[in-house]
Amino acid sequence: MYYFFGSIASFTVPLITGVLSTTSMRAAMTGDLVVGLIGSALMLVVLISERGVTMAELEQLRNQINQVDERLVALFKAKV
Repeated sequence: MYYFFGSIASFTVPLITGVLSTTSMRAAMTGDLVVGLIGSALMLVVLISERGVTMAELEQLRNQINQVDERLVALFKAKV
């Protein structure tokens, strides 16, 4: 999720900043600040909501992710 939204931000923030800079540099900087504040607020929400996850549950989720990764690698190798 982090990389997904990071890539969206990497693409859209320069576009939005470019449009805002035609109005004024202050508008561009304010827009960047707002995006940063929204991102920070969302990160706090995620941090607070994830506090209930135990280490055992986290380890189980990591193992499931690793299994999916292994299946994907096997599928890619089979296609090549």
